[in-house]
Amino acid sequence: MNTVSTFVERLFFAVTCVLGWVVFPMFLLAGGMVLLVYAFVAELLSTMVSAAAPIYRDRFADRLAARRTADRLCGPHRS
Repeated sequence: MNTVSTFVERLFFAVTCVLGWVVFPMFLLAGGMVLLVYAFVAELLSTMVSAAAPIYRDRFADRLAARRTADRLCGPHRS
């Protein structure tokens, strides 16, 4: 019985060492690599999207929206 318990203890210790020194660091490295690839792809796509679709701004619509807001807050504009 003593031999079996010693074997189980040594087996448990070996498995714990393998998990602690091999498997978990591999998970950390793999996670870091996945985050790095994700950031790289996100940067590439954000550059492509911003270059491909410029934002159209209508100055008249901006002025009209500003005038409506000012009218609502302060009353109609008198020139």
